[in-house]
Amino acid sequence: MYGTDLGREEPIDLHIQMGTHDENGKIKPEVEAKLKTIPQGAATTVWCATSPLLENIGGVYCENCDIAEIDNGQIEHRYDEPSTIREFSLILLTLTMPIDFGK
Repeated sequence: MYGTDLGREEPIDLHIQMGTHDENGKIKPEVEAKLKTIPQGAATTVWCATSPLLENIGGVYCENCDIAEIDNGQIEHRYDEPSTIREFSLILLTLTMPIDFGK
């Protein structure tokens, strides 16, 4: 995401290895052109939380304020009900765990 410091802890060699940065550690222009601004990056999350199109639907992958299309099998986005229920249960459990602030 453009305009954030999300990658600050990652070694630059990782970015070079992934092909997003050149050998000098500078982000490649073609990669930078595809980065989203902070509002653009947040838009899909807000859309997912408020869209009536997602009512009674779960476990779908969304991007660019829509349900993503499957891209010819290169990356599969599929709904796996048992896995999704298990993951959601773990999230709820984590959110309801008491936090010890050392008081």
